[in-house]
Amino acid sequence: MHIYKLYINYIYRAKHNLTMIQCYDIRFPELSIILRNMGAQILTYPSAFTYETGAAHWEVMLRARAIENQCYVIAAAQTGTHNKKRMSWGHAMVNNYVYRIQINTASGDIE
Repeated sequence: MHIYKLYINYIYRAKHNLTMIQCYDIRFPELSIILRNMGAQILTYPSAFTYETGAAHWEVMLRARAIENQCYVIAAAQTGTHNKKRMSWGHAMVNNYVYRIQINTASGDIE
């Protein structure tokens, strides 16, 4: 539970109630719920998902965090082939709390 204390302390120092959560934690809603209850208005997830995991889960998890927390979710994402064994999914996104995707770099869509 000590890692959560690190994130919870961060929110008090964040300007405009913007929080940064590591990409692995996007899979678990508890941390984002704690931060939202403490006043976070924007959740950010800098990420480097593998191609396979990103294709299966990336958009769904970002939308879920936005919907369940009723806030904006911004996710910057590493993309491209890094070596013979590693390729990142990419697809940086901004989602709002009514589950509409504002920006999706994969499709070039901007609403």
